[in-house]
Amino acid sequence: MPELSELNKTIVALNDLWPLLEGEERKSILDKRDSLNEKASELAHKTLREDVPELNDAINQLNFATQAAKEAKASIDDISARMIKVADTVKKVSGAIGKVGDLIAVL
Repeated sequence: MPELSELNKTIVALNDLWPLLEGEERKSILDKRDSLNEKASELAHKTLREDVPELNDAINQLNFATQAAKEAKASIDDISARMIKVADTVKKVSGAIGKVGDLIAVL
């Protein structure tokens, strides 16, 4: 299932990022990762129908979230850049969680 692969890529990127963070940043990324894990589990138990528009939206948001997490990890040495990248990652992962939730809702 390609959508589960995209979910996994995002979860892996968040797993690579959280150990480099502290405090609220770490907690926020871990919470988002855990939420995506729950969505992945729920999605794995549902059968996907073809031509579900929400599927493309969810995959796009997951791609954005994965890239943001990778960029945040790469910029971890610059404190101000890190804060911006982590905030952007949280925002994009939140969007991805919403899109995956939308997809699950229509299945």
